[in-house]
Amino acid sequence: MSMNSPSAKERWSWTPIWQFIVVIGVITLFAPYVAREVRYAFLSAELRFESEQAAIRLARLDDTTSAFREVAKLSRPSVVEILASHSTQNQLEDIVTSSGRGSGIIIDSGGFVLTNYHVIKGHNQFQVRLSDHPDPVLAMLYRTDRARDLAILKIRGHGLKAVRWGDSDHLEVGDWVVAIGSPFGLNQSLSVGVVSAKKRTGVNPDNPGQIFLQTDARINLGNSGGPLFNLHGEIVGINTAIIGESFQGISFAIPSHEIQQFIGGIEQPSWLGAHLRERNPGFAEERSFTDLHSFSKGILITELVPNAPAEKAGLQAGDLLLQWDEEEITSLDELKSWIAGTSPDRVIPVTIFRDGIELVIPVQLERMQ
Repeated sequence: MSMNSPSAKERWSWTPIWQFIVVIGVITLFAPYVAREVRYAFLSAELRFESEQAAIRLARLDDTTSAFREVAKLSRPSVVEILASHSTQNQLEDIVTSSGRGSGIIIDSGGFVLTNYHVIKGHNQFQVRLSDHPDPVLAMLYRTDRARDLAILKIRGHGLKAVRWGDSDHLEVGDWVVAIGSPFGLNQSLSVGVVSAKKRTGVNPDNPGQIFLQTDARINLGNSGGPLFNLHGEIVGINTAIIGESFQGISFAIPSHEIQQFIGGIEQPSWLGAHLRERNPGFAEERSFTDLHSFSKGILITELVPNAPAEKAGLQAGDLLLQWDEEEITSLDELKSWIAGTSPDRVIPVTIFRDGIELVIPVQLERMQ
C-alpha cells in the first residue's frame, strides 16, 4: 500500500461533504424549475377555484333569470295602465280634450290603485286598464299628495290581486330590481337593473328634500306610477322620474317606506260640505253677479252644509271657487275629485272671488261619514 493513498477512513470522512455539495448543486440547478412548478400549482389551484366559483355564480344567474320570470308572472294581475283626460269647452263651444297616460299598481283588493300625482295632474277623467280586461274601467280620484307626487284612484271591483309590500330600507346598492309598467302604452313591459344609490334628493322640484332610490332600470314615458320590485316579488318603490327627456341610465323611484306613510289606512273620502254648481254663459246675469263677467271658469257655492268644513273655514254661499291648492279649477268633476282625494290632515289654500276681490281661504277637510 502506498503511503500517499488515503485510508478508507479518510475516504469515508469526505463522502458527506461531497454528498452535501451534490445536493446543493442539484438544488441550485433545479430550484428555479421547482419554484416555477410550485407557483404553477398554486395558480392552477386558484384558477380551478375561480372556475368553480364562476360555475356557482352562473348557476345563480340562471336562478336570477328565473326570478325575473316569476316576478313578471306574480305581478301581472296587479300592474295596470292609467289613462287620464281633461275635456273643456272653449269660447266657440268646441270640446277640447287633453290626455295623458302612465302606470299604476293595485294596492287593495277593493279596487284602490296607486300611481304618481303627475300622471293625473290637470285631468278630471280617469280610466284604468287591467291586465286581464281589454277595455279600461272608470276610476275616481281618491287621494293625492302633490308634495310626495303620489295619488290613489278607486275603481269598482272586489277580489282584485293586490301587490305585496317589501321594505325599501333593506335594499342595498347592487341589489337587483325589476320595473314593470306601460312605457309608450306598451302594457306589462319589464326592465331590470340594480340599485345604484339610496337616499337621493333634489329630484322632485316641489319637494327637494324628498328621498328617492336611484336605479339603472330602464324607464320611459308611461312608466311613471309603475312598481319597482325586488326579486321576492315585493314592491320596494314607485318609478317616478328620469334625468333628461329620455332614459340615460339613471332613474328614480319613491321608496316603499315613504309610500306606506302616504297610504296609511284607506278610509272614506274627504268632503267639503257645500253644494256646488258649474258656471255657465248666463251665470252672472242669473245670480246678479255683475263682477263675474271677467271670469270664464270657476265653481259657485250655492249652499253650505251647517257645521261642515266649508262653513268652518269661512266660505260663504255665493263665493266663486277659482283655485284649489294653487291649481286652477276648470270643472266641477275635477274639483270633486280633488276634494275626495285631499287628506284631511292638510290645510288647503282655496282662492275665491267674493265682493269684487280675490281671497285665499285656508280650508281643512274632514272624512265623509
